[in-house]
Amino acid sequence: MRFVKTRTGLVNLAHVAEIRTRKVKLPADQVDPESFRNEATVYTLLGADHQELGETRYLDPDELLSTIIPAAAGAFVYVATEGNEGIDQISVVAWRVGYGVPEPILSDDTGDQAVLIPQPDGKITVPYDRTFGSMEEALEYFRLKATDNG
Repeated sequence: MRFVKTRTGLVNLAHVAEIRTRKVKLPADQVDPESFRNEATVYTLLGADHQELGETRYLDPDELLSTIIPAAAGAFVYVATEGNEGIDQISVVAWRVGYGVPEPILSDDTGDQAVLIPQPDGKITVPYDRTFGSMEEALEYFRLKATDNG
């Protein structure tokens, strides 16, 4: 089961038969972070009987169409810590398979931190960026990056 958070609560996607969109004008002091405009898209989720199940501004239709595969027990990724000075290990709950590289769905929010995926051969991959030969190589890279930004 997958759910979407709406203004009135969670909606089970299995019950959604139609999604309608409309543009709304935002207050003068607000800007939509996606479009950088003074308007936003509102998604209305409708059931099979055309009854409204909920509305949200925060919905990625491509994300809804992606396949979610539960992760194997004990699956994890590494995440570069604040300031890129170290690496934390975080559990993977599932994998989102859509376009391109599968993305981990994590047990903790990582914000904009780099996610490092361990490979069976010991290499470490940063999706859409680079692959390191080892964890030590990845640690050194992030330490140097922290020093350069500090």
